[in-house]
Amino acid sequence: MSNGYLILDRCEVPADDSPDRELVSEYFNTDYCFEYLKQQYLIEIGKKNEGVDGLLKCVGEREWAFITAWNPRSIPQNRLVNEIEMSNLKTHLTRNGKKYYQGAGIGRRGDWEEPSLFIPGLNLDESVEIARRYNQNAFVHGCLECVARLILLEYSSLHI
Repeated sequence: MSNGYLILDRCEVPADDSPDRELVSEYFNTDYCFEYLKQQYLIEIGKKNEGVDGLLKCVGEREWAFITAWNPRSIPQNRLVNEIEMSNLKTHLTRNGKKYYQGAGIGRRGDWEEPSLFIPGLNLDESVEIARRYNQNAFVHGCLECVARLILLEYSSLHI
């Protein structure tokens, strides 16, 4: 762990049977999807994505983040609370001149989905600050011609 976060680009889950093992495994078994100009994009941790690279080149950016404000610290909240937090995140991004595109993290077993945002032009430090502001355990980050990486934050209960 450096700078208060851990960067993972391949599935590295705790060896014990703790709840942390299941949660980290869920992050890796999630499809991170969004739409831009009627084009669907699918991000998978540990994989490069030529489509996302093309989008970044098109909009003149080199880095991106995929972040939600739903269910802070992975504790389920009611829909109204989640919608308010997501609205606050969008307002924060807009006020700071950041564009975003609607998306969702979708569990591959099909048992859950969280609205999320794909944010081009958000560097790692900015992404960490925003994820902390909205009390997230983790988010996905990438850059041009790199694999997507899971970023686990320090205050998370996750011990790897």
